[in-house]
Amino acid sequence: MIFFKIILGLGLLAAAVFVAVACYDRHRRQAYKAMADTHDLQAKIYSNFGFSLLGHLLALKTGKPYATLVDETVCAPLGMASTSFALSPAEKSRLAPGHDMKGKVVPNWDHDVMAPGGGLKSDADDLLKFVEVNMQEQGFGLARALALSRQTHFRRSGSDVGLGWQIRCSVERQTVLWHNGGTGGYISFLGFDPAAKIGVVILSSYGDAMAGDHSVDQIGFEILRLGSKVSLAVP
Repeated sequence: MIFFKIILGLGLLAAAVFVAVACYDRHRRQAYKAMADTHDLQAKIYSNFGFSLLGHLLALKTGKPYATLVDETVCAPLGMASTSFALSPAEKSRLAPGHDMKGKVVPNWDHDVMAPGGGLKSDADDLLKFVEVNMQEQGFGLARALALSRQTHFRRSGSDVGLGWQIRCSVERQTVLWHNGGTGGYISFLGFDPAAKIGVVILSSYGDAMAGDHSVDQIGFEILRLGSKVSLAVP
């Protein structure tokens, strides 16, 4: 397996973080309920609120905090020691401050109850472990669940959707599973080509997640495209 590792920020960033609201109040809750009541269940829309709600439901079902569930079922088994919702003093010292498009340092978002949708923090080493284990066919307890997440569960023109994964098939017939996102002052990209056995993680501590800046995505896709031409995949 060949990995390309680019770190545009030196600290911790959310693992598979995506744009999430910084607070959650009664008016937003009512608005989301109205959307849910009228939404076409045959359609697809990405929802940070949906991921946060799912995390809350899992916590209620198991009787454990969502952070504990993530650590017990994913982080600990995969050795992702730098991935968590709450940072230790040592981890805070490694946290790269986020910057807006003008280079000004901006405060970190407080996700509160929306934490499952964007509050998980990680580093490039841990995220590459997650990428690597997703390219393995078997050999560990999470294999079945991860394999299910990589399957296509919704089809649309241009790309398919798994459980949390975006699935992109390029004009060169390269299939890439990926996700991107960001919070205030941070942008991230994680993707891999399961056939070529290559993956890339890009973490940036500069940018505006709300401005529609896709430059980090473009860098990631180009690395995967070029990497697939030199990868020595193991049969």
